[in-house]
Amino acid sequence: MEALAGLALGSVLIAVLFRMPRAWHGYAGIALLMAGFALSELRPGAGTTLSPAFNWIPFAGQLANEVNGIGTILEGAWPFAGASCLALSLLGEQGKRAMTMGGIAAFVLAFGLEWCQLSIPGRTADITQALIAAAGWFGVQSFYARSPGD
Repeated sequence: MEALAGLALGSVLIAVLFRMPRAWHGYAGIALLMAGFALSELRPGAGTTLSPAFNWIPFAGQLANEVNGIGTILEGAWPFAGASCLALSLLGEQGKRAMTMGGIAAFVLAFGLEWCQLSIPGRTADITQALIAAAGWFGVQSFYARSPGD
Protein backbone atom coordinates (compact mmCIF):
# COMPACT_ATOMS: atom_id res chain seq x y z
CA MET A 1 0.00 0.00 0.00
CA GLU A 2 2.81 2.42 0.83
CA ALA A 3 4.37 1.90 -2.60
CA LEU A 4 1.09 2.63 -4.36
CA ALA A 5 0.52 5.72 -2.23
CA GLY A 6 4.05 6.90 -3.08
CA LEU A 7 3.43 6.28 -6.77
CA ALA A 8 0.18 8.26 -6.66
CA LEU A 9 1.73 11.15 -4.76
CA GLY A 10 4.77 11.19 -7.05
CA SER A 11 2.54 11.23 -10.13
CA VAL A 12 0.59 14.19 -8.79
CA LEU A 13 3.83 15.99 -7.92
CA ILE A 14 5.24 15.42 -11.41
CA ALA A 15 2.03 16.72 -12.97
CA VAL A 16 2.18 19.86 -10.82
CA LEU A 17 5.91 20.44 -11.42
CA PHE A 18 5.48 19.98 -15.16
CA ARG A 19 3.47 23.20 -15.20
CA MET A 20 5.97 25.15 -13.06
CA PRO A 21 9.05 27.06 -14.26
CA ARG A 22 12.15 24.91 -14.83
CA ALA A 23 13.98 26.26 -11.77
CA TRP A 24 11.25 24.83 -9.55
CA HIS A 25 12.26 21.34 -10.68
CA GLY A 26 15.69 21.80 -9.08
CA TYR A 27 14.25 23.25 -5.88
CA ALA A 28 11.77 20.38 -5.65
CA GLY A 29 14.59 17.89 -6.21
CA ILE A 30 16.62 19.38 -3.36
CA ALA A 31 13.59 19.42 -1.06
CA LEU A 32 12.68 15.82 -1.89
CA LEU A 33 16.26 14.61 -1.38
CA MET A 34 16.43 16.26 2.03
CA ALA A 35 12.96 14.99 3.00
CA GLY A 36 13.93 11.45 2.04
CA PHE A 37 17.15 11.74 4.03
CA ALA A 38 15.26 13.08 7.06
CA LEU A 39 12.71 10.26 6.93
CA SER A 40 15.51 7.72 6.65
CA GLU A 41 17.30 9.19 9.66
CA LEU A 42 14.19 9.37 11.84
CA ARG A 43 12.90 5.82 11.36
CA PRO A 44 13.28 3.47 14.33
CA GLY A 45 16.08 0.95 14.13
CA ALA A 46 16.18 -2.71 14.98
CA GLY A 47 17.60 -3.82 18.27
CA THR A 48 17.64 -2.45 21.75
CA THR A 49 15.31 0.22 23.03
CA LEU A 50 18.09 1.97 24.91
CA SER A 51 19.89 4.69 23.01
CA PRO A 52 23.58 5.11 23.78
CA ALA A 53 25.13 8.53 24.28
CA PHE A 54 26.09 10.69 21.32
CA ASN A 55 29.28 9.39 19.71
CA TRP A 56 31.70 12.24 19.01
CA ILE A 57 34.40 10.02 17.47
CA PRO A 58 34.15 10.30 13.66
CA PHE A 59 33.92 7.07 11.66
CA ALA A 60 34.12 4.82 14.74
CA GLY A 61 31.24 2.63 13.55
CA GLN A 62 32.46 2.53 9.96
CA LEU A 63 35.95 1.34 10.96
CA ALA A 64 34.54 -1.65 12.86
CA ASN A 65 33.44 -3.24 9.57
CA GLU A 66 35.15 -1.63 6.59
CA VAL A 67 32.94 -3.08 3.84
CA ASN A 68 29.69 -2.03 5.47
CA GLY A 69 31.34 1.21 6.56
CA ILE A 70 32.13 2.24 2.99
CA GLY A 71 28.54 1.49 2.01
CA THR A 72 27.27 3.57 4.91
CA ILE A 73 29.50 6.48 3.92
CA LEU A 74 28.29 6.40 0.31
CA GLU A 75 24.69 6.00 1.43
CA GLY A 76 24.98 9.11 3.57
CA ALA A 77 26.90 11.23 1.05
CA TRP A 78 24.85 10.83 -2.12
CA PRO A 79 21.73 12.84 -1.12
CA PHE A 80 23.92 15.84 -0.28
CA ALA A 81 26.08 15.43 -3.37
CA GLY A 82 22.92 15.30 -5.50
CA ALA A 83 21.46 18.35 -3.77
CA SER A 84 24.75 20.18 -4.28
CA CYS A 85 24.68 19.35 -8.01
CA LEU A 86 21.15 20.67 -8.27
CA ALA A 87 22.06 23.82 -6.35
CA LEU A 88 25.06 24.41 -8.62
CA SER A 89 22.86 24.06 -11.69
CA LEU A 90 20.41 26.57 -10.23
CA LEU A 91 22.87 29.13 -8.88
CA GLY A 92 25.88 28.81 -11.16
CA GLU A 93 29.23 30.26 -10.20
CA GLN A 94 27.78 33.55 -8.93
CA GLY A 95 26.16 31.72 -6.01
CA LYS A 96 29.36 30.78 -4.14
CA ARG A 97 28.18 32.34 -0.88
CA ALA A 98 24.82 30.60 -1.16
CA MET A 99 26.59 27.31 -1.87
CA THR A 100 28.72 27.75 1.25
CA MET A 101 25.61 28.50 3.30
CA GLY A 102 23.96 25.41 1.79
CA GLY A 103 26.89 23.26 2.93
CA ILE A 104 26.64 24.65 6.44
CA ALA A 105 22.89 24.01 6.36
CA ALA A 106 23.54 20.41 5.23
CA PHE A 107 25.88 19.89 8.19
CA VAL A 108 23.38 21.43 10.64
CA LEU A 109 20.49 19.37 9.22
CA ALA A 110 22.43 16.11 9.48
CA PHE A 111 23.70 16.97 12.96
CA GLY A 112 20.19 17.88 14.14
CA LEU A 113 18.75 14.63 12.79
CA GLU A 114 21.56 12.66 14.44
CA TRP A 115 20.85 14.43 17.72
CA CYS A 116 17.17 13.50 17.40
CA GLN A 117 18.24 9.86 17.13
CA LEU A 118 19.11 9.95 20.84
CA SER A 119 15.39 9.50 21.53
CA ILE A 120 14.67 6.98 18.74
CA PRO A 121 14.77 3.31 19.79
CA GLY A 122 17.42 1.23 18.07
CA ARG A 123 19.34 4.17 16.57
CA THR A 124 22.81 5.36 17.48
CA ALA A 125 23.66 9.01 17.05
CA ASP A 126 27.13 10.13 16.02
CA ILE A 127 28.96 13.03 14.39
CA THR A 128 29.98 10.95 11.36
CA GLN A 129 26.80 11.54 9.35
CA ALA A 130 27.07 15.30 9.73
CA LEU A 131 30.66 15.19 8.47
CA ILE A 132 29.65 12.95 5.57
CA ALA A 133 26.84 15.37 4.65
CA ALA A 134 29.26 18.29 4.55
CA ALA A 135 31.79 16.24 2.57
CA GLY A 136 29.12 15.24 0.05
CA TRP A 137 28.00 18.84 -0.40
CA PHE A 138 31.43 20.46 -0.58
CA GLY A 139 32.98 17.56 -2.53
CA VAL A 140 30.83 18.36 -5.54
CA GLN A 141 31.84 22.01 -5.35
CA SER A 142 35.51 21.10 -5.09
CA PHE A 143 35.25 18.79 -8.10
CA TYR A 144 33.37 21.42 -10.08
CA ALA A 145 35.90 24.14 -9.24
CA ARG A 146 38.83 21.96 -10.37
CA SER A 147 37.22 20.62 -13.54
CA PRO A 148 38.24 22.14 -16.88
CA GLY A 149 35.93 24.75 -18.42
CA ASP A 150 32.72 23.86 -20.20
